[in-house]
Amino acid sequence: MRNLMRNLFRKMPFLGDGRVLLGIVLVIAGLFIAREGILKLRELFQQFAPFFPLSLPENVSQRAIHSFPSIFKFFVVIVSSVCAVLIGALWAVTGVEDLFQARRRIRRPPDFEKPELVAESIRSGRTLYWLSTPWLVRILSRFWEPARYISPISYQFVKEILRSFLKIVLLAVLVAVIFSFLRGTPALFQKYFHTSLQMFVPSAGPLFFLLGLVAFINCLILVNLVPFKKLEFMRSCEVAPVSGRGDPQAFFALLEEGCKLLNAKGQADRSPVRLVGEIQPHMKGTLIENFPENVRGLMTPAGYVCLPLILLLLTMGFTRLIHFQRLTGPVTYMEFLTAHSLDYLMEVAFALGLVLSGLYFAEWARKLFNVRRYRSAIIFCHTEGQTVRETRVASTNAKPRRRSSGIMKWNVAQAADDQFAAWAKDPRSTKRFHVEVCWAEAISESVGTSGPRYLVEARKTESIDSALSRIVELPFHVDFQIEAIACAPTPTSGACADNADSKSRE
Repeated sequence: MRNLMRNLFRKMPFLGDGRVLLGIVLVIAGLFIAREGILKLRELFQQFAPFFPLSLPENVSQRAIHSFPSIFKFFVVIVSSVCAVLIGALWAVTGVEDLFQARRRIRRPPDFEKPELVAESIRSGRTLYWLSTPWLVRILSRFWEPARYISPISYQFVKEILRSFLKIVLLAVLVAVIFSFLRGTPALFQKYFHTSLQMFVPSAGPLFFLLGLVAFINCLILVNLVPFKKLEFMRSCEVAPVSGRGDPQAFFALLEEGCKLLNAKGQADRSPVRLVGEIQPHMKGTLIENFPENVRGLMTPAGYVCLPLILLLLTMGFTRLIHFQRLTGPVTYMEFLTAHSLDYLMEVAFALGLVLSGLYFAEWARKLFNVRRYRSAIIFCHTEGQTVRETRVASTNAKPRRRSSGIMKWNVAQAADDQFAAWAKDPRSTKRFHVEVCWAEAISESVGTSGPRYLVEARKTESIDSALSRIVELPFHVDFQIEAIACAPTPTSGACADNADSKSRE
């Protein structure tokens, strides 16, 4: 199945970008609705053209009393037709705008939100964004482990869906109360006003159907957002003791320059993030990432489910309003109010509910398709540095220390490092520190191109492992020395030759 979908996306790339499909759906729905509105207005104009200029007959009041169904129908048709033309054109323009925006390339993906959590996730091999969620979610995550792998973007969507469920319940209760009150109105009139009132109350089933449909789609979106299996954060790590005449910050700089080799030609460099331990300030680190590559694929199936519903509900809702029909002959206004008015209002309410449901699904499809995924190589190097005199330096063949299994807390370094400044005053001093370098292929998500980006998955790949295994060794092969500058053999540089002759005579 996966191979079939990949081949399909390769042959038709636009299928992998739901924003393109959403734009196409909005264009089709908008043009269809606008066309229906224009045709209906044309039909009404041709129908009433022979009667222009209009002149009111003498018995207009008597005719109006017996023509309430026709008046109601004409009002609904004319208003819905005008709205169909205007709103349909607006949706078509919005769909075209979505198509153009989907073709725009991402010049600069957003930066990571909370890079200190990203660094610790790569170091420890665990997702840690759930630690910054509300306390209720953290409690749930401790009892149900898959909740820890919900991305922060999905957390926000889940919160909105839960609010939507609450609104659906409140609307269902409100509809039930209103219809119960309408059914009990004749009894209230008989009890308090001693008046007999016969009123036909239609079934509220269509409205409950729409609410149930919205709740069902919300459940599908919720299932799409919540992972039901454990996601493993796979990464590669190397730990080694380092000694030499250099500061850890200089080691980080060399490693950062080497990691630029991971960028493809023509891609901009990403600025690394320097970190410092929150509890242990002598712990230093750097988070490095190459230019993130946009990933396309079937990532939001619930969004694709919404697409046919959007087209169906929008067109069906406006069609029911434009071609409003109720089989009712001439009746008095009192008979219309008691026997037919609620049925007419129910038809209008159901059609408007179809349109609003379609817009609700369109908004959710836009949110889901606006989530962008990126693939990048991410490297985190941290070290514990202590300056020691060269006479006290231990052998560089010492065994690496065991890595801490607990969670370490980091802060983004905001100012110049004091330890680096102290080393700059005495660069001949020798330092010894343990270096731990962890790397992985990172999958991250963001809402649009301006929203914060979050790490959602880390995995090992042979290409990154082979590249990083060579890049990590580059700082250990750097050796700079000051050499004497030889004089050029020019006619005016006889001093160098004289000095050389005098040295040879001696």
